[in-house]
Amino acid sequence: MIASAPDYLPLGLVSFLLHFFNIFTTKSYDIKIENKYHNTILGYSCRSLFHTLMSYMNSLNDDLVIVTTPLHHTSFRNIIELFVKPKNIHIIKMNKEYNKIDSLPEVEKCDLVIVTHLFGQDMEINNFNEFRDKHNCLFIEDRVQGGHISSYSSDIFDISFYSCGMDKRPVALGGGFVNIKKGDERLSNITNFINDTTNSYRVESRCERFMFLLKKIPTYLLY
Repeated sequence: MIASAPDYLPLGLVSFLLHFFNIFTTKSYDIKIENKYHNTILGYSCRSLFHTLMSYMNSLNDDLVIVTTPLHHTSFRNIIELFVKPKNIHIIKMNKEYNKIDSLPEVEKCDLVIVTHLFGQDMEINNFNEFRDKHNCLFIEDRVQGGHISSYSSDIFDISFYSCGMDKRPVALGGGFVNIKKGDERLSNITNFINDTTNSYRVESRCERFMFLLKKIPTYLLY
């Protein structure tokens, strides 16, 4: 696996065509996948999964305080600004290459640390267990542009988001998934909430999926 932001589609023609055949399957699947150390929840998009998480956290505490990297994808930035007051957003200082976090800002309180990886590589992250223990906060990462495919980029993270769009790794021509660690009651509650909420959404029809795939053909040809 190349640790870089893709400048091509990591999807062969045969795989692309198979997505059309998948429309006619009669099989049903559980969107929650049990793993040894974490649960995976499949969703309609990475941003919808993140929105669901932030709405849940906001329902528990409408005065969330976060520590976060300075750059995010537009959707993640908008979701953060929707649920977190500007005065409660504290920006992490990074190196000039934006690929390493040396320290976290000193804050009196922190509920979430949110890290977005950039340019096809995972951030170099020091040991922040002392910070996490002090604030009893959760560490969250957006690995849409992360490096190698793995459950998490670092053991420090509790929740890891992935996109499965056309130019992402892994690619599924849409959708996304989130990995949530086991062994913590808070994380168990988050897992159940995201699972139940995503299952409550209207299921995409075969016609809608077919039209979605048709619209991807010009992009595939351009690549």
